[in-house]
Amino acid sequence: MNAAYLSQPSRCTRLFSIVSLTLLGVTVTYAQDPELLELETFTTTGSLIPATDTALDAQASPLIRLERADIEKYGYANTSEFLRNLTVNNGGGVPVSNNATGFTPGAASMSLRGLGSDATLVLINGKRVAAYPRGDEGTTAFVDLNSIPLEAIERIEILKDGASSIYGADAIAGVVNITMRSDFEGSEFTVRYGNTFDEDSSEVSASYLVGYGSDRFHITAGAHYYSRNAIFNRDRDYSALPLFVSTNARPVNTEVSYAAIEEAYLNAGLTPPDGLFDPDSGDLFDSFSFVSPTYLNYIDGSFIDGLPLEEVTGTETIDQYLISDLIPDGFELSYFNFNLTSQSFPEQERVGGFATYEYDVIADGSIQLYGDVYYQQTEIINELAPTATGNFSNPTGASIVIPARTAAPIGGRLDGVPVDAFNPWNLFNEDISGFTRMRIWEHGNRVDVDTTDAFLATVGLRVDDMADTSWDLDVSVRYSRIEIETEAERIQISAFNEILNQASPLFQTGGEFEGQAAFNPFNSYLVDIKNNFDLIDYATVNLISERESDLAFAQALLVNPELLELPGGEVGIALGYEHRRESVTERPDLLAFTGDVSGESTATITDAARSTQSVFAEMDIPIVSPEQDAPGIHSLDIVLAGRYENFVTQKDSTFVGKGAVRYQPIEDLTLRASWSEGYRQPSLFELFAEGQTATLTGIRDPLTDEEDPEVDATIASSPLLEAEEAVTQTVGFVYSPSQIPGFTVSFDYWDVEREGKVDVNLQDVVNRDASGGTLLPGESVERSDDGRIVLVNGVFRNVGATETDGFDITINYGIATDIGFWEFGASATRTLSYEVQDFEGAPFHDYLGFPTDIVFQNFDEDGNPTPNASPTFDQSRDAYLKWRGAGYVQWNYEGFGVRVNTRYIDGYKDKELDPMTFESTDREVEDRWIFDAQVSYSLMPDSDDWYGAIDVTLGVNNVFDEDPPFVSGDAFNAEGYPSFLYTSENRFWYLSLSKQL
Repeated sequence: MNAAYLSQPSRCTRLFSIVSLTLLGVTVTYAQDPELLELETFTTTGSLIPATDTALDAQASPLIRLERADIEKYGYANTSEFLRNLTVNNGGGVPVSNNATGFTPGAASMSLRGLGSDATLVLINGKRVAAYPRGDEGTTAFVDLNSIPLEAIERIEILKDGASSIYGADAIAGVVNITMRSDFEGSEFTVRYGNTFDEDSSEVSASYLVGYGSDRFHITAGAHYYSRNAIFNRDRDYSALPLFVSTNARPVNTEVSYAAIEEAYLNAGLTPPDGLFDPDSGDLFDSFSFVSPTYLNYIDGSFIDGLPLEEVTGTETIDQYLISDLIPDGFELSYFNFNLTSQSFPEQERVGGFATYEYDVIADGSIQLYGDVYYQQTEIINELAPTATGNFSNPTGASIVIPARTAAPIGGRLDGVPVDAFNPWNLFNEDISGFTRMRIWEHGNRVDVDTTDAFLATVGLRVDDMADTSWDLDVSVRYSRIEIETEAERIQISAFNEILNQASPLFQTGGEFEGQAAFNPFNSYLVDIKNNFDLIDYATVNLISERESDLAFAQALLVNPELLELPGGEVGIALGYEHRRESVTERPDLLAFTGDVSGESTATITDAARSTQSVFAEMDIPIVSPEQDAPGIHSLDIVLAGRYENFVTQKDSTFVGKGAVRYQPIEDLTLRASWSEGYRQPSLFELFAEGQTATLTGIRDPLTDEEDPEVDATIASSPLLEAEEAVTQTVGFVYSPSQIPGFTVSFDYWDVEREGKVDVNLQDVVNRDASGGTLLPGESVERSDDGRIVLVNGVFRNVGATETDGFDITINYGIATDIGFWEFGASATRTLSYEVQDFEGAPFHDYLGFPTDIVFQNFDEDGNPTPNASPTFDQSRDAYLKWRGAGYVQWNYEGFGVRVNTRYIDGYKDKELDPMTFESTDREVEDRWIFDAQVSYSLMPDSDDWYGAIDVTLGVNNVFDEDPPFVSGDAFNAEGYPSFLYTSENRFWYLSLSKQL
């Protein structure tokens, strides 16, 4: 490789220029007395052409470059936590915490510019890796950051503009390239321990790194271990009691008829009170339809037949279950606080290792064999509250039924119920199903164990100056694979129906529970019935689901940095060919696929693969060089790139281009601009999933204006989907004045337009159905006999559009003094707009400063667009923030270092529900400044003794113990804070020891 030498002090001051682009603020180095520096050519993320610029020189495209030393100064122990705290990350990623109810509880991702995990391409050592084998929201492909150990990372580069012309599909918002450690000599052992100040979530990590090199061979290998204990919602005051408590409760909330209520009164020897029946409400009691059997729900401190709650044993006979306090207003909902037992932060354990190697086939290094191998196993354990049944009547699977008290139920037998079925505890003497909901307390917490095995191996061959020309060849192949096994204990609906039925053979002579009573679903969760616990194991099943994702990748690059000589310098060119084959296999447990599992979405099967071929080119054209001494132009360069990609399996293709300009009017100032096209291929889940992905969604019924936060819904794939398209533009500058050595300021404006976004807007399906609009094949809305929405079916379409813009600004300064080296940095990302169009013809709604899960009304009753309509809020866990900021101050002196970091997270709009009037009012979620501090010391760095050459680091994150801000989500928030933006760790301390061996 060629080498360049420079010794000019003015060039040394520009060692800050790319680092100034980082939105965290990173450690920099400035030499007052610059020495001669030897700079090898290298290739950075965003370009395939080697350059002789230093790593800190500004490029035509904005780039964040974070070295390992920079990463270590932020006090994080895992990759996902570090990357998700970058200010370029915005709403829409996959969080580590509070994700147990999501489709990907064992994974994490970032979302550059808030455009989603699917629009951020993540590479390892510059090449693609297999996607997580279960999509975000069940459908969207992304790379799991939890499977990439922070201990193994040498460098992270983030390209902040579109890069599909260089890297292909999915690089709409940018590229995150993670480079593993290499070129290490010797050995190093690091151990770290940390814990919350509440001492409820300890963290342990250890890593070992070894490197060996000879004249022609070098290998770096490492092993790592990480574990972290869980945090439960009940352990924090702000999440112990959420505003939104569940109607999946005990006592059970039942849907019964007026006749059944009258039967219960008469059976207890009581006269039904006047006014019980409302002829305008139809056959079902109460328009909301949920009825709590208050003969088991204590009122005014009393419980069954006047017994105090603490004296109830749960063994009383049916005759003792009186309803003496029953009045029409006494039919109240029963609620359950699911945060009594649920986690907010999962238990985690990771173990793995990696190796990178290089071998000079020829002694002069002109032909080199290289590669890497990597493996990590991650186990994440999430705990949720005991099984919530949801509506007993399940339109996407099996239904739960509590049989009537006799074999002659009021209103007749429900479909599928044995003719002789009965439950002796059912005073209503009616088969109970429909909108009935309950909590199966006896089963205990739902525990999900996600075990992920991630593997990749790469082999490549580099040939420099082929045939004594300036052409270099790089050929490589990679195989990447991720396997997930999810183990979960759940309740099988068909078996649960058996233990509810006293006539089941289970309770007859010779049956497993001969002589025992059937399951009594009418007790309070506060009152244990031993018989129920004896029965529940029969209905408990261990579900094991397996998912796999594979990527086979081959690439050939021809690079010539000296293609031809122009007055401005040498033209560089890169030509490439790429082939990749992706496959995804989802094998859910059979019970989950058939829908015979309580409280779980019906799973889908996916067994799909596709092949893609690409050719691409990039050219760097120097127009004016400093040596030309042109007036008003210190230097001027143009970069052009293009890529043709053939989606072989989908019989489709696309071409995208990119152009960028780097202009220096003077040496200290770099102006730059770029324009690029991008695209995203629909995921294999969106294209080829078999069946429908079942979910729960919040829906406002436009016919009644009532809102239900948990409506059953399905989403179907479509093989007709086309690639999404995007255009990204950036313009900015980097200024490093030679008059102020060590100072750099940078500014970059960005604008992204994304069209044809693959999406399903279930609220829009409901709106079109209610207004008599056209529904597409596969779309439908199912309603009960009394008009309530019971199921919404949607289909993926290329319908959405997103337009967002904003700017990044960073200021860094470093200065050497007699009392040490001082560094200061401040940076911020300001998103100016985030406008989303749900489908063609709909208005654009600006989501900026709103939660990510809001739903805007697109049309009014007359079919007119409603761009300023008041949105429907869901839980407000995440948001598209206007501002994210960061800053740091660091002081280093003779092996001693002190650093203070700060993070700023903006507030956003929220809705709060008045519990008395049920009216919503606007409010603002508060912003937060969070400060972290770290002290480090190098203990006897030159010592060969066992107690020497040890780096000690002590740190505290969230020094002032700031709680997350309160959020309501219109009283539907489950944790009481923005649980996808914040964690419940609060103040956290850690101690790290690193020993050079």
